Amino acid sequence: MLYDLKKIQEEILPIHVCNHFGIQYIGKGNRKFIHCPEHLKKLGVEDKHIGNCILGNDFKNAYYCFACHARGSVFDFIANINNLDVKKDFYKVVSLAAECLGDDREFQIEDTTEYEENKKKIKESLEDKVRLKESDLELLQLNNVFIETVNECFTDNIDDLLRKDINFNNLSGNGIPEVNFLDIKTKNVSITNLMIFNYDLYCKIVKERCLTLLNNLKENIEKDYSSLIKKIGIHDEKEQQYFLDDLIHKYKMKYLDVKSIYFQFLNEEEKEKFDISWLFN
Repeated sequence: MLYDLKKIQEEILPIHVCNHFGIQYIGKGNRKFIHCPEHLKKLGVEDKHIGNCILGNDFKNAYYCFACHARGSVFDFIANINNLDVKKDFYKVVSLAAECLGDDREFQIEDTTEYEENKKKIKESLEDKVRLKESDLELLQLNNVFIETVNECFTDNIDDLLRKDINFNNLSGNGIPEVNFLDIKTKNVSITNLMIFNYDLYCKIVKERCLTLLNNLKENIEKDYSSLIKKIGIHDEKEQQYFLDDLIHKYKMKYLDVKSIYFQFLNEEEKEKFDISWLFN
């Protein structure tokens, strides 16, 4: 199996790698920082200070460490965090890069015809699905969340069953396997990738997160802030009102932003039942 290397290099960003592999990062201003992926190799110790290594914004400049001066491309980044050699294990690194971008089939090339057909099928399968933007995921605090999914492999071939152990928990009363269970592999996937692998679960998670945030924001909007105003020492009544109006306005704007995301997953009947009249009282 071959990969469209140019397409991967054009589309992949360092943040995709972080999100796919669960690499912790923090934001400082308009920059993001990670633990240096080469500290151990260069200095003999793990990087314990997450502020040393800056996360880049393009394929070529994926990271740069101010402490050990390590720098590298996205491929170098993937290789280092997976203990791979970017030259010897190049094919594996490229395949992992494709996975970071979602469905790796989109970047596979068998022959031109089959490649285009697969690309068309993937595109068609995503057309009627809601794909959230990175800013939406950040608002819902889902941009760095990973779900453990189970990939199940099944077969109808009796020869395969003879070569593998059967999970007897899946046997029916007469001893016939209800499911020809061969193998289970768990895989941590980001919310974006989950949309491709399990769209129903993706929708459920996003809707539940939206409802939780909407309920929390409603509580904040209707909350009595007199004790807070007193605590922070605002004595002038006009300043108190200005502070309160500004705070409530921010909560209301955030509420409307979350509601707009939530509505993308509702049908028309569900939208009509959703009452926001209280927001404008």
